[in-house]
Amino acid sequence: MVKLVFIRGAPAVGKTTITKEIIKLLKVERHLHCAYILEDDFRKQMQFKYKARDLIAHKNSVELIKTVILKLLELDDYDIIFIEGQFRYKDILDEYAVFLDNNKFDSIMFQFQLDIEEMKKRDINLRNKKSKDIVEVKTDIDSYIPENAIIIDTKNQLDDVIKEVLKNLFE
Repeated sequence: MVKLVFIRGAPAVGKTTITKEIIKLLKVERHLHCAYILEDDFRKQMQFKYKARDLIAHKNSVELIKTVILKLLELDDYDIIFIEGQFRYKDILDEYAVFLDNNKFDSIMFQFQLDIEEMKKRDINLRNKKSKDIVEVKTDIDSYIPENAIIIDTKNQLDDVIKEVLKNLFE
């Protein structure tokens, strides 16, 4: 049975870096079959009609990602499917919760956290000031944290963060 792993957080908290490293480890060391869905691709790069903050773009992304998950499972077997994104709004998380429940999927959600000053530094140094609305997005995300979300502080060393995620993933 597939497990869906949601990685949630504001820009520059390390979602992509950490998720890609975890997937590499799972493939190489545990020989697990993983898929990786980047919510930004659906929200920003496929829907040029909308601004990334438009709720309609987020809602459309949910529908597209749900379809992709079901199609992936129709085409092949996966042990874990990672879905990484901001998941900025409660309404969006509620839509995923219904999808998970309707399909009886096993799932886990990680919320990556980092203080705003460190996020701004990372955004400047590693992302070339990619996120102009970093404070606003963090505020939106922090305004609703699902009670089942596992909070991971990403200020620690990458290896330590990965170990913490894996420990929770396989408990």
